[in-house]
Amino acid sequence: MEVIYKGFSTHNYNTKGGTFKVTDVDLVNLDILSHIYTETDERVMMPGFGTIVPTMPFEPLTDRLVDRLYSDLHRVIDYDPRVELIEMSIVPYYDRNSLVSSVSLRYIELDVTDRLDFVINIDNG
Repeated sequence: MEVIYKGFSTHNYNTKGGTFKVTDVDLVNLDILSHIYTETDERVMMPGFGTIVPTMPFEPLTDRLVDRLYSDLHRVIDYDPRVELIEMSIVPYYDRNSLVSSVSLRYIELDVTDRLDFVINIDNG
């Protein structure tokens, strides 16, 4: 299979055999996670870019917060032209102050379907 997307990242450098090279699905996932972990309006000249995730530790874990996060994640996926959202779920664990998100994506040009899972920990005191 030919590599379509090429990039560099220090993320997981030690677990990738000491290489900075990132390609295809891994690169797209890192870009999406970078967008998710950027605070809304943090990027210069890009109003609305980012999500509420960086400010979530200052909020109580409520159903309203989960709904806002769902909207933000949906917007991030829609923003990236390389992927198409198939399914998304967010499961709150109130007793652990965390959320688990699972996003099924179709990587359009790669014609691949994969899942992006991540945990958001909320330590609000």
